[in-house]
Amino acid sequence: MSPLPDSVEVGSLATLDPRFMHVFVVGPGEGEAIAVALANRAGWILADGCKSGAAESGLVEVLRRYRHPDEPILAYALTHPHLDHARGIVELCETYGDAIKVVALPRSRSAAVPSHVTSRRISGQKVARGIAALERLPATRLDLEVGASLPLGPGVVAQILSPPVNHTMDDPNDASAAILIQYGSAGVLLGSDLPTDTPSNSGWRGILASSPAASDVLVLKIPHHGSQTSHHDDLFRPHDGERAWVTTPFNNHHLPDLIEMTGLTWILARGRPVHLTSPPVSKHVQVPVAHPGRMSLAALRTRVEAKPIGIPLLDLAVETTPRAIQVKDSLWCFAVDDAGTLVSRWRGAAALEVTP
Repeated sequence: MSPLPDSVEVGSLATLDPRFMHVFVVGPGEGEAIAVALANRAGWILADGCKSGAAESGLVEVLRRYRHPDEPILAYALTHPHLDHARGIVELCETYGDAIKVVALPRSRSAAVPSHVTSRRISGQKVARGIAALERLPATRLDLEVGASLPLGPGVVAQILSPPVNHTMDDPNDASAAILIQYGSAGVLLGSDLPTDTPSNSGWRGILASSPAASDVLVLKIPHHGSQTSHHDDLFRPHDGERAWVTTPFNNHHLPDLIEMTGLTWILARGRPVHLTSPPVSKHVQVPVAHPGRMSLAALRTRVEAKPIGIPLLDLAVETTPRAIQVKDSLWCFAVDDAGTLVSRWRGAAALEVTP
């Protein structure tokens, strides 16, 4: 593998070069979404969804800016029924539902909704509305489980590595769908929230024991927002600036954990840098990060501990007036070729390149 190219501000990305496959990872701190534009304008693959306040859905923003009207959305996949992955689905269906060819959902997809009013009940109802919107689409249905594959164009394969067929796991994270996209020699692994160990041995320990090649990928969407629950040595194969490891923050759950240092420290000991779609702090105290957005782990930890309002990000020159980061600011985009080379990468205004 070749060293990573210098990052470029995403505002300069006017159109997508059809010679390459482009992988967008969006995460404003309230969820994550993946959009993959296949080479030769063959179509798009979408996974999960995110939204920040009244802002537009992350997937809608990416599609509105970069999708050509004649490009099909070959598949949409909801990896598991948690709100931080399902937010924005209704808006996606309203805007682009007619273009989606295949809807891939977990077999057990009903959200657990308590009978009494709780925040969990409200979240469950929102997830249920998103799933209902997907099920109303005039699209082919596919169960997300081992052995299934998403229908894509020539030269591209998308395999479902988890969960097992007819799984009965109660925790949606344990039943998360891990998706491996292979474009020639370039692999892209979407890790969802799958942990290392699950009751059915279908987590990363089980996957990599049976399919060790799954870790030899160019782009890894780090599972579970960098949580230590998904740390697995074989998944994080050592590298130094050769692969793109990218994660989304989950601010309400303080992920990745930068106070006790149980998240990025472990990952950075195995590969650098880690691409973070936005700072892991409340959007109300976020400020844009000056390009190229590089930050040491120690400086990022100080930022998270202090949670300053209007104070620059220490070793970076940034705006000093806090403003809510928009979904379009919270992303990384990677262009890869079929020879297994990452040829370009772009960052949104909030995205960080974290180093030890």
